Amino acid sequence: MSTQDSFRGWLSITTENLDGKDGFRYILCVSNSDGWTLALTLDKHSVSSFLRLEQKMSYSFDAEDADLVLRSADCEEFRVHRCILSIASPVFRNMFAFPQPPDLAHELPRIDLSETATTLDILLRYIYPIPSPRIEDFATLGNVLVSAEKYGAEGVVSRLRTILASPRFLDLDPLRAYAIACRWSFLEEAKLASTRTVYADLVKQGEGCTEDMKYMSGLDYHRLLVLQQARKDTVQKAVTDQPAPGGCCSVGYNDVKKLLVEGISRKKLDVSGCLSVLEGSGKIKPCRSGLCPLGHAKLEVFVKGVMSGIRELPASI
Repeated sequence: MSTQDSFRGWLSITTENLDGKDGFRYILCVSNSDGWTLALTLDKHSVSSFLRLEQKMSYSFDAEDADLVLRSADCEEFRVHRCILSIASPVFRNMFAFPQPPDLAHELPRIDLSETATTLDILLRYIYPIPSPRIEDFATLGNVLVSAEKYGAEGVVSRLRTILASPRFLDLDPLRAYAIACRWSFLEEAKLASTRTVYADLVKQGEGCTEDMKYMSGLDYHRLLVLQQARKDTVQKAVTDQPAPGGCCSVGYNDVKKLLVEGISRKKLDVSGCLSVLEGSGKIKPCRSGLCPLGHAKLEVFVKGVMSGIRELPASI
């Protein structure tokens, strides 16, 4: 039995979302036939080599019947088949149409590419009829997407679009997903990502994805600002149309309105959530008379009235 075969069946990598943190943690599980299992928790930087190892267990680009060698920017070689690349990529097909200069030092012609070995390995696995690797982070997705677009590999691009629009990427960083979608004119994916940005602080979140945002137009970013403002305006109108509680209470009614507008338009709160925000804000203090018109019962009536006045909040660009 080969070393490659001996690895199959006992190495797996899974992911868990880190509550309250940005990103995922990776758990490498190793087990054997005796029933023992070793689980190691890895960060996204440490896991890349294990992902590469797991991918290579299923297929290595060293086939004896290959008729071409692709060499990555970091000098790793991939023995590939022209016929497969030609079907997936018109760029490769046109490249192969020109006679390749003889390489007397090697048995197969070689083509040097600008992609790193990691990016090229993933790209080829999406092109070949073999199991595709799971892409876990925006950096990897962006690099492979750039290469797939560069070589005109529409089938790969289509599958990467599906990954970009998946919940794990939209939940991880919707603004970054939106920026990538806008860069490549993925209209449906951009619209879907915009639905998640309504709860985001665009200024703060934008600080973490400037590399992707530099390819996004000012108009694309403006659309997100307009969407958030439209939601605020809708809630503001519902708050204004609702009769203000009166009576002896001296609390700041303007604070109530501001908190409601922010809570409903930006934080996806229901009635109970709004009440929790209002009562926990520290800005609404109970009236000493005990007859406070903005006490819990009256607040609930007021909030329900506001919510009933909102037929639908704008949800996407």
